[in-house]
Amino acid sequence: MERTRRKRARFPHGKVRVKCVEKTGRILRLLAERPEGVPLKELSQELGIIPSTLHHLLATMKAVGYIEEEEERYRIGLGLVELVFRYLAKTDLFTASQPEAKRLRDRFNETVAVISYQGGKEFPIIELPSRSYIQVNLAFSQNDVPALHATASGKISLAYSPAEVLSDYINEKGLHKFTSNTITDPKALQEELERIKKQGYALDRGEYREEILGVFAPIFDAHKDLVGTIGIITLLFKHSQEEIGEFIKGVTEAGRNISSKLGYTL
Repeated sequence: MERTRRKRARFPHGKVRVKCVEKTGRILRLLAERPEGVPLKELSQELGIIPSTLHHLLATMKAVGYIEEEEERYRIGLGLVELVFRYLAKTDLFTASQPEAKRLRDRFNETVAVISYQGGKEFPIIELPSRSYIQVNLAFSQNDVPALHATASGKISLAYSPAEVLSDYINEKGLHKFTSNTITDPKALQEELERIKKQGYALDRGEYREEILGVFAPIFDAHKDLVGTIGIITLLFKHSQEEIGEFIKGVTEAGRNISSKLGYTL
């Protein structure tokens, strides 16, 4: 008896492609960037998924708590947030960083972020918003354009990566110009990265978003590998050079304290 064999779509290298999972991932990534929620029609247009298919996917995700719907707008659900926090609570970096991040936020009343660095990619694991009426949120890319060369945290990750990682990033991703302050010359970027390693912190003075200042310091583990960064995100025009100097002292101290908790020694 002959068996009917179905052809399966495959990713490169023979990986089976499950289209509904791929679409679900795209939906979640978009909603993660839009905490105010997104209407069905807008989701459909931005993702290129027909409304009927999208509605079925959203209904399933809503049923398991991964998304929520309010006033016909979809946003990330508490069920997904709970899963993320249950995972993060078991990671050393998250546990070691929480007290330092809270101390920084309470000391300066500015938004504080901790970013994990894994496999050449950045993942935000803590973001504590300022209690000020004007809040600045963390952002990584604009329309999926790589921005490591334009953010304080991203420049740290490039600074402590092997030389070939930087070369590949420049050749494959390019040095996109986000603002008039973005470093787009490879030689200038290399000089900036060397300076970052020497001084132990990185600044983003309107290089990614013109009005935003980022001040970040590296976090290392017991193997002396870069595992993340901690930093302050605020409005550039609000602060004097003296205040920025205090931010630098605060984040570098926090980075050293977290690194020490993770077993890092000089």
